[in-house]
Amino acid sequence: MVSLLSNTDEHFKLDMGMSQRDFAKARLLSFLEEEGWLVRGQQLTSWRFDEVQQQGDSITIAGPGFQGVSLHQLLHASGNIQEPGSTNASLTQVLLAQVLEAMELVLRHTPDFQFAGPAQILLGRDEPGQPSILFLPPTLLRRAVESRLPQEQSQLAGCYLNPLLEGEEAVAFSQSVYLYQFLARTLPIQEEGLPFPELDPQRRLDDYRDQNFLPLELAVPGVNPQLAAAVNRSLRLGSRKTEAANVATTKKSLKKSPPETGSPLLLAGMLGELEPGTLVEELSQEEKREIAQRREAFCRRRGKQLKGQRMARRHSTRIKVGAALLVAAALVGAIRLKDWRQEYVAYGLTPSQVCRVVYTALEEQNLVMAKAMVSKTGHNEAGVREFLDRLSNFFVANRMRTGMDPTALIVTPEQWRQQPELQQQGEVWLYGLDKFNLQVDHSGISGATPEDAASLLPCYPPQRRDRAEIQSAQEETAREGQQLVAVATYDLVYSSGPDTITVESHRDQLTLEFRKGCWQVVEIRQEF
Repeated sequence: MVSLLSNTDEHFKLDMGMSQRDFAKARLLSFLEEEGWLVRGQQLTSWRFDEVQQQGDSITIAGPGFQGVSLHQLLHASGNIQEPGSTNASLTQVLLAQVLEAMELVLRHTPDFQFAGPAQILLGRDEPGQPSILFLPPTLLRRAVESRLPQEQSQLAGCYLNPLLEGEEAVAFSQSVYLYQFLARTLPIQEEGLPFPELDPQRRLDDYRDQNFLPLELAVPGVNPQLAAAVNRSLRLGSRKTEAANVATTKKSLKKSPPETGSPLLLAGMLGELEPGTLVEELSQEEKREIAQRREAFCRRRGKQLKGQRMARRHSTRIKVGAALLVAAALVGAIRLKDWRQEYVAYGLTPSQVCRVVYTALEEQNLVMAKAMVSKTGHNEAGVREFLDRLSNFFVANRMRTGMDPTALIVTPEQWRQQPELQQQGEVWLYGLDKFNLQVDHSGISGATPEDAASLLPCYPPQRRDRAEIQSAQEETAREGQQLVAVATYDLVYSSGPDTITVESHRDQLTLEFRKGCWQVVEIRQEF
């Protein structure tokens, strides 16, 4: 601390740790007007630095003389007495309560005042038992600290401040760290007794987020329970602030988990009410052993929790992407399952019905329906593939026609004959089957009925979701792998251009095979 602060009767000096050029570049000269506060009892007096000095290669800021020792020195038990009675040799409960009360007094007087750690707070003694307390102007002190090495920055200020907090919450957090260190520094629990001793700023921020500190009642056995609860609560403010910021990202999540709005408990009043000597109760050896066991169990449990939390945070992007993929896969699976349940099936249909469904699909340009009547191996058969491709081409052509001219009509030959008025309308296109006839060879297939030879269209298959309700007599009358042949004759009528109608006479030979409990088309031979 000698390198940061020095004082004499005439001047109090702050070593900025930067050259004249760096000082000018940082534009810090204007902050000489920034106020600090000198507190005597309940009286506040403005205090400012008033002079810039150059000592060697370094810039020093000077202000009115003040004989005192910093709170940082006292917390680390390094305050030295130059003259008896002129400064505080050690930090006591009463003295710390006075410091916390002075912090709250400054906060009430200047709510936007920035507290910058224990090096900012100096304690003198003008009267016995009532020290004057100086709060240095924050910006210049903070820039002086930032000019030091990162480890020294953390020791001077970082371990006592939470950058996620502001105002009263920030003050309550710092007060809790001061009190925690005051109580725990004499015990071999943690280095220097700090609740967050990590010197790396980013790791310390993770500790704030994860509440990675030893609760005061475990660090200091016998401490007043109410005071311990208040200290622990304020030390968790960093975690709560982070969670509140994350929760507020969407209105929906904000409604589900609203952030806490209650003011944190400032500690000066509570600490002042406790009688000296009652802050920590003397415990028996058995009680101390019990607390030591609880401390060990807490550290083991906390270590495991931290490992999981930080691994999740480290791989959060991968976890989010993986979760999104799982959700997408589930949605696709649900949609596919829904579509699968609504797909057509040949199960329960007679051979003639299977054939009639195929030509119903041709007339209605329903490729899905046609494919449902074809076996998996049949899709690769040349004749079947040609039939399905031709159906698909007609579907595309007719959709293009109606897309280019929404008023265009596509009618079947039967509609064309039965409604002569259609012939007087504008753009009318023909497409469909005419003179359809089907002959099915049922030789060797028992249970054939007159309906099997019916040649009427349309004919529709059941959907997969209805299969459980279908009673198929075919499983009793046909055997796996049995084949039969059907012959379909028909005219395919379509408009090949404006005022041009094409009529194709077809004779198709279809081969059907009984597979997995139903008749399926495995081959088609077309003749024009």
